[in-house]
Amino acid sequence: MLQDDMQQVIRVQADCYQNVEPEDLVVLENKRSQSPGTCWVAEVDGSVVAYLICHPWDKHGVPALNAALDIASKPQDVFYLHDLAVSVRGRGRGIADTLVNKALQKARSDAFQYARLVAVQGARSFWQRYGFATEPQSAQVLQEKRDQYGDDAFVMGRVVETLPEVY
Repeated sequence: MLQDDMQQVIRVQADCYQNVEPEDLVVLENKRSQSPGTCWVAEVDGSVVAYLICHPWDKHGVPALNAALDIASKPQDVFYLHDLAVSVRGRGRGIADTLVNKALQKARSDAFQYARLVAVQGARSFWQRYGFATEPQSAQVLQEKRDQYGDDAFVMGRVVETLPEVY
């Protein structure tokens, strides 16, 4: 994901999120700049149709939505899959699988032992395909952030070394 992709990333985000308030451009740019080697886009005919933003994070929580990160000030215990979005135009092409597998390979190569995410908008079964399971403390972790992530949000995680590749 490059700086030049960010306007298209915002359009994909707007296309995908109905139950969660989209993050501002400046916040997404901050997340990309904090961990540029773990943020990707997928294009069809030269246009961004999907993206995945990942970054290291603290094992004790999840980042707030629509808030800038300061990754360097936090322990970097987990590989955090912050935001995956695939526009209508990108669906049915295997793009999500490609992006998730790329991220999990990166987590392995960077020696992360654990990956975490927050599943929103009914995406829990999607993430289960990649070996993610709802963490027992999910409700507690999200208690203060329920207004950001929505009532159907779940903190999910998985040991990285055993993550299966899905095609």
